[in-house]
Amino acid sequence: MRKIIYILFLTNFVYSQNVILDSNTILIGEQINLHISNKVENTEIWPNYKEFLTEEIEIIETSKIDTNNGIISQSFTLTVWDSGSYYIPPIKFPEKNKTEGILLNV
Repeated sequence: MRKIIYILFLTNFVYSQNVILDSNTILIGEQINLHISNKVENTEIWPNYKEFLTEEIEIIETSKIDTNNGIISQSFTLTVWDSGSYYIPPIKFPEKNKTEGILLNV
């Protein structure tokens, strides 16, 4: 029984950050939502994006940072104005935590 509890704790600790796209394929100018979440202590260490997520991926709208049950999350509405495949690099948090990178096809 101890081994199972240890594995569950370790899994929760290692994979506490998350990034999700509504879809990995959109049309030119179509909007898509990106959701990020992480189990962090405070919002001061939260990544801050202005107008663009990457050089090609424009941020249309940014939600307020939500803190719920020790998990901080935020959503972004994104669009791209040219066809191609765009890599969203890992989103880095302090203490060497980072999400997985994601590929967005337009």
